[in-house]
Amino acid sequence: MVGKGLEPNRIITIKNKTMFTKSENFKEEYCAQIVKVGELIPIENSDFLARTTINGFNVVVGKNDVKEGDIMLYAKLETEVNTDFISVNNQFEIGERHLNKNYEEVQALIDAGKEDEAKKLVGYFNKYGRVRIVKLRKCPSEGCLFTIDSLIKWKPELANYDFSQCFVPNADGIVEPFCFDTIGKDLFVKAYVPRISNREQARANKAAKRNKRLKRFDRMIEGQFSQHYDTQQLNDNMWRFKPDTVVTISTKWHGTSHIVGRVLIKKPLPASLPRKRDNKRKARQLKYLYKAERRFYWQKLIVKNKIASIKNYLDSQYTVDYGNVTSSRTVIKNQYLNPWVTYGYYGVDIWTEYGNLLYPYLIDGMEVFSEIVGYVTGSQSMIQKGYDYGCAPGTNKIMPYRITVNNPDGGVSEWDVMEVYGWTLQLLKEHPELKDKVVPIDILYHGTLGALYPDIDIADHWNENVLAAMKNDKAHFKMEENEPSCKNKVPREGIVIRIDGDDRSEAWKLKCENFKFRESTQYDAGEVDVETAQAY
Repeated sequence: MVGKGLEPNRIITIKNKTMFTKSENFKEEYCAQIVKVGELIPIENSDFLARTTINGFNVVVGKNDVKEGDIMLYAKLETEVNTDFISVNNQFEIGERHLNKNYEEVQALIDAGKEDEAKKLVGYFNKYGRVRIVKLRKCPSEGCLFTIDSLIKWKPELANYDFSQCFVPNADGIVEPFCFDTIGKDLFVKAYVPRISNREQARANKAAKRNKRLKRFDRMIEGQFSQHYDTQQLNDNMWRFKPDTVVTISTKWHGTSHIVGRVLIKKPLPASLPRKRDNKRKARQLKYLYKAERRFYWQKLIVKNKIASIKNYLDSQYTVDYGNVTSSRTVIKNQYLNPWVTYGYYGVDIWTEYGNLLYPYLIDGMEVFSEIVGYVTGSQSMIQKGYDYGCAPGTNKIMPYRITVNNPDGGVSEWDVMEVYGWTLQLLKEHPELKDKVVPIDILYHGTLGALYPDIDIADHWNENVLAAMKNDKAHFKMEENEPSCKNKVPREGIVIRIDGDDRSEAWKLKCENFKFRESTQYDAGEVDVETAQAY
């Protein structure tokens, strides 16, 4: 494939020091890569621009700035690039010129009335260093390429490194993209977080503070409940597929994630009034000790032992049994015992509504992952602006797309998508009263990729050509069209592809370009959906 980087288990080292690494909060969707530029294709009506493909993503470049075979640094779409790196390379836009190292030179040109010359000495990044999707001569550009020289300007210790050794095939002869977000000790890229209003930030801070107070009431048992893995982008994962790979391709709905599980949890034992008072007293002690642990660091071991003693006592007041655990993508709604009442992001707790709806139909150890779409219950507000999915105002529905089961031996069974589809159909058959609330996953294709596109030559860049075909496939997937399930005219988000019988929990998404532009515009306007607000 064009533009591949390092294999996942490999790191670049300079003088025995690790240079390119993944931070604790690393997200593959929002990372950087070392890449090799492939074929440059001229852009119509432009003498200066060309497009190339970097791991499945279209990137527009200057014909005179980049040539085929160049090794470069690639930052993915909707990342924030290190502002020191941008400043050193004078890449902040003219309105943020004071952040560039050449500020005085640029300002002198502006003062002399030579603004056009000044603009040539700056870049196009805003103050956050955001990489956003743009369209140049009607050609979308997804992500940003930087020269190795610009990297060395920021990190001089890389000057003598031979970057050509980054492209080493794995045991199967495939050069996998190497993803990282940290160079040396500095975070180079991170997911762009749209700035939210002070009111929203205050509400988020209040919720975080409240949850911190509730730590002593945790009812969860480690290893029993799993939240959803990050769905990676298909673009730079096409190397995983072969013509005979059996896949299931489904519609990607634009709503909010939901998880409900029938898993083992801690349940409080019945207690007398004196015991309840004693429990509250010890809980207050625990709260004090958590603060003391930070303040009296010289007595840390003593405080830790007291904390452990009280926690052991409180744990003895519980029994273990199966119970309902409900979660959004990242927040468990009923993780704590005796929580303060909270209605979440929307003002209505739709996650608990559907948790209570689906829970009676689960077997022990079962978790169901779904997407909720439509409107907030009893409200004119939509879960995702414009995406009604056929729901009337005030109503919503849920689409299960993944199921796992914790086995008695401690393992976890991952169901194939067709099994999830069958479970949902059986549920609706046995409980027709759920037909307005639960819908089966929208499966668009099930079979091999070779059979899906039989005319694509297996020996001639098959992976790249299949990806290109899928991006524009209106016949099978309605890509780049309006979402047919919605009454409103909004772009389809895209599709999700999974490998049948995969022994790992993974899925890949392919988003429509029209959806990416719409999402970018919303970010520009400061409109933040619940997935973004809770994820970062």
